[in-house]
Amino acid sequence: LGLSGAVPLGTLGLLTALQLLSLRSNDLSGPLPTDLLRLPALAGLHRHRNAFSGALPVALAALTALQVLDLSFNAFDCAVPVVLANLTRLVTLDLSNNLLSGRVPVLGLPALRFLNLSNNRLDGTVPASLSASPTPPSTATSSRTRLRLRRHRLLSLRLLALLRLPR
Repeated sequence: LGLSGAVPLGTLGLLTALQLLSLRSNDLSGPLPTDLLRLPALAGLHRHRNAFSGALPVALAALTALQVLDLSFNAFDCAVPVVLANLTRLVTLDLSNNLLSGRVPVLGLPALRFLNLSNNRLDGTVPASLSASPTPPSTATSSRTRLRLRRHRLLSLRLLALLRLPR
């Protein structure tokens, strides 16, 4: 769309029935707009490949209908928020290619099938909950489950299954 700059407050929050918001591949900047976090029906949020920055807001926890959260390729500079654990319907979480730091928190997301935290500044251990669920996210290249944790200082990994390597 060629959009740039900050998203004006009082615009997106008025779309209370909105289920999917895709503003990917623009030049939007600044923090994630707070009125965006008042969309109770939002199931998909695609804001990757922009220039959003700052911390991921704690109010993300209010988006309980969210199934897809893709904030990759931005400049978010914070820890992975523990409040993401409230997003129990989340199937896809992509926070790759940001400036996230610290440890990966225990999220316990029962529906999660795709998790990408690659190309950040994360360290520590991978939480056991990522490998303890009945169908854990993994590095599998099948469409069922994937986990990407490249370029980090991870100290331990309890389970790693490479089912098919890309050619």
